[in-house]
Amino acid sequence: MVRMGGSHHDEVERKYDVAPSTVFPDLAPAEGVASVGQPAELRLEAVYYDTETYDLARSGITLRRRAGGTDDGWHLKLPAGKDTRTEIGEPLGPDTEPVPGRIEARVRAIVRDRPLNPVAALTTHRREYPLRDAEGTVLGHVCDDSVHARTLGSLDREQSWREWEVVGRHGERRPSGGPKGASAGA
Repeated sequence: MVRMGGSHHDEVERKYDVAPSTVFPDLAPAEGVASVGQPAELRLEAVYYDTETYDLARSGITLRRRAGGTDDGWHLKLPAGKDTRTEIGEPLGPDTEPVPGRIEARVRAIVRDRPLNPVAALTTHRREYPLRDAEGTVLGHVCDDSVHARTLGSLDREQSWREWEVVGRHGERRPSGGPKGASAGA
């Protein structure tokens, strides 16, 4: 793929749906993990974009504008294999900025002339734990997320859930296994 301004990398992740009362596990015994760092506390605000007929979602593509984390910006996620997506990013501009032209150009063949509009807003309260090997190198992160979502536009629905997300370092395999007792989520 052609590299765009901003960022471009493969993201390997797994998500697990968990009940709000589930206790976060000790991850130090996981294969290859020597230690688990102190969590970073983050509040992420994201707005997701698609066409009125959800052309991107039907193609397995995600487009969002997110602020509040270590990767503020526009994120376009394209399918790239099992548990892997290619993420293309652009920096944030003003709150009222439209979808950046270079990102919009990447999905034009799918959306054609249909406009990209906000379709959902998510607020995520995240505890992000770094997983380190014996040399102290970060292998990946495990995120304990409490998410509140609401649809935008003609549908007016709200939903909340909790999930754990295991994210490997860019372009590398995720840490093997997953939290015990968790089920694979979306």
